[in-house]
Amino acid sequence: MEKLRCQVCGKVATDPATGRTPWIMTDTAFREIPGDSTGGLTSAPPTCWACVPEALATCPQLRVSSTVCTVARAEPAAVLADMFMPGPGRRAVPTGEYSVEVSLNDEALLPYALATQLIVQVHDLQPADQG
Repeated sequence: MEKLRCQVCGKVATDPATGRTPWIMTDTAFREIPGDSTGGLTSAPPTCWACVPEALATCPQLRVSSTVCTVARAEPAAVLADMFMPGPGRRAVPTGEYSVEVSLNDEALLPYALATQLIVQVHDLQPADQG
């Protein structure tokens, strides 16, 4: 996701003509940030224009809720992680907490997190003109 590669084909998703990256947002993988009307957080990777029709046609979740948008930029913001605590003999012991959102700035929790998904903050989110 940091390299903005398409979740379907793996090629760079950013449109060279506009410099913007197409992104399919869903209710389950997108969250608005209070006070930020043009951005948000998502755990879903981008999708290049060539793969958007295939993704929309074949992914059941996208049929439930999806909006095709473009973003000006995206940056790592957090991870979804399984949490651990130090145990005997330097072993990590699971706490039983799974899919916990941990900010990349959280110096207290991050050392105890085993990341399972990256969450990025998208900026200048706009509805896509699919004309």
